[in-house]
Amino acid sequence: MREQVVISRVQRSAPTVRGRGNGIVQHPAQRERGGSAGGNKRSEAWRRMRGWMPMAAKVLLALCIGVVLLTAYRAATVAAFFQVQRVDVVGAEHMSAEEAETVVRRRVASTGVWKADLDAISHELERHPWVRSVVVSRVLPAALRVRLTERTPLAIVRTSAGRLVWVDEDAVVLGAIAPTAALPAFFIRGWDESHTDLARAENRERTGKYREVERAWKEMGVAERVSEVNFGDLRDVRAQLAGPDAQIEVRLGKEEFGERLKRALEVLDEQRRTTRGPFITRLDATLDQRVIVGFSSDAHLHGGAGTATTEISKPEERNTLARTGAEASSSPKARSREETRGAKPAGRVKSEKRTKIAKQAGKGEHAKDGRGKIAPVEDTAVKSLALKTRPRRVDGNNR
Repeated sequence: MREQVVISRVQRSAPTVRGRGNGIVQHPAQRERGGSAGGNKRSEAWRRMRGWMPMAAKVLLALCIGVVLLTAYRAATVAAFFQVQRVDVVGAEHMSAEEAETVVRRRVASTGVWKADLDAISHELERHPWVRSVVVSRVLPAALRVRLTERTPLAIVRTSAGRLVWVDEDAVVLGAIAPTAALPAFFIRGWDESHTDLARAENRERTGKYREVERAWKEMGVAERVSEVNFGDLRDVRAQLAGPDAQIEVRLGKEEFGERLKRALEVLDEQRRTTRGPFITRLDATLDQRVIVGFSSDAHLHGGAGTATTEISKPEERNTLARTGAEASSSPKARSREETRGAKPAGRVKSEKRTKIAKQAGKGEHAKDGRGKIAPVEDTAVKSLALKTRPRRVDGNNR
């Protein structure tokens, strides 16, 4: 026997409305047509909207934060909180710290520390001749630090106006020397003072030659005997000696500066012991194993003038070819040099004397002869010459 189960249908009861007399009025329930489809569409749209809302909120939040930060940045840069209050200068020796601080404060007066143009400050400080490089950094909130690297002076240059100025290895003129500065052994002459690229390149070559010369002369112990080095012609370098030899110039050429100067000084020391030693004015050491010695025009009073050549085979044994004293004055070359240097031979003296007498005679001048009588100058001169050339008589009757 089958068991039957009856399930009762539960219908939605219609809403009841209380009427008059506390009666209950029932209205039939209205059946919704298509209600489930419309609800599904609205719920789907709402779900899509909720999916986009986090992304939009994030974008909006980011924009708000950006606006706030920009406003804060603008307010901070103009605030007195970032106005410079301290400038620290490190490494200033020849450029004063006060000068560097003045430049920095002028640059950041309107911008403050936060917006300061550090590159512009560095470039302006590097215009100072003593400054090689500059590093500027911020020390928040209200300070700047300046680190200077100054140039190292290499040599002293004597300018065409006679001023003494420092230069460095890059041929940059740094400025006048201080009275208390330690001076090098010798100065540089022949500096190109024009501001062209070619002049700067040649001056850098001059500083390179100076380092080479200084190193070689210090090793040989002769640097103290030099006062100046003339680099006007880099292929014909010349050294001016110092102390008692200050009037002597040594020609060195373009190479072997150390050996040539040492050889020239050895010859000078030898020639100083001769009678013409004080009249030496120049030495030419550009020739191999030979040194040419030049003398002043006053040397003919002490045995000759002009030049002499000294040949050096070895430092311990030298063959001196210089003529000194009577030998130099008696040689034909020495006589010809004497004529060119101002030493007049006897023949020339007589010729000049006759010319002078003839000129005086043409003017009608008179002079006394040997017997005290007045006679024309020409007759007196002729008679005096005749008396000198006439042989003397032994009997004493010559007049």
